Formats: sequence, structure tokens, C-alpha cells
Amino acid sequence: MKTIKIIDLFKMSNKPKKIKYKNHKWNLTNNTYDNEKIAIDLDVYLASVQICDLGRSFVEVLNDKVEIIEEILDAKEKEYLSNVIRPFRVDYIKKRKTAIGQECIEIRTYDVNDFHYTITFPNFKENTMYKNMEADKGYSLEELGL
Repeated sequence: MKTIKIIDLFKMSNKPKKIKYKNHKWNLTNNTYDNEKIAIDLDVYLASVQICDLGRSFVEVLNDKVEIIEEILDAKEKEYLSNVIRPFRVDYIKKRKTAIGQECIEIRTYDVNDFHYTITFPNFKENTMYKNMEADKGYSLEELGL
């Protein structure tokens, strides 16, 4: 994951959609970062961090680093997979390396009786699609933002 200083985050015109700061993950919506519990302007949150960390100036807090959490799927990949999985109950989605040096997407589904089925999509050249997915790792729909 990429890390940047908080002060540089304020300067960015295209802010990252997800960040991690002090073990809390935050999502950007309407120029406000929120987690599951609260929505707060980032500058208000940082001011509260500075108040809680007595002895630290606001400038010191601004020089703290945040991790930028990159999206696993780009917009086209997300749209395609969302449409493909719509009629299924999905257990996980995985990018798999094939024996011939290519990659493919596998979707593991299950039915009402909990029988599992794997749908394998056609091969594609390595590192041309789904670049941020690790090979042979199953991702939940939540992890992929679906």
C-alpha cells in the first residue's frame, strides 16, 4: 500500500477513495471520510486527534502518514462482474493462473442446498485484466466493492 503525509492528502485534487489512519479505515464520500460508525470532515478528525495526542502540534499530526487503500477492481471490471454475478449467490471470486501461462477468473457460487459450483471464464493474457487482484486468492464481494 502507498503511504503519504496527511498534509499531502489535503493538497490532492483527486483524493483517494479509501485511506487507513491509526488502524481505522475511512471511505471518501462527498469530500467527507467516514467509517462504519461516523462521518466526519477529515480536518475535524485530525483536529480531534491532535487534541487527544496531548503534546503534539497540529503540524506534527499533519506530517503523520496515512495508507492509501487502492481499489482492487477498476470501474469497468466492477461493472462487468456486477452484471455477471447478479443472478448467483457468490461465495468468492478468484483470479487463477492457468497451466499455459495465462489467467482466468473463477466465480464460486452456491445454491439453496449449499452445493458449490465454480464458473470459469475464458483465459486472458497475464497482467492485462484484474491487475490488482492477487492470483489464487479468493476475494469476497465486499473486498471487491461489489
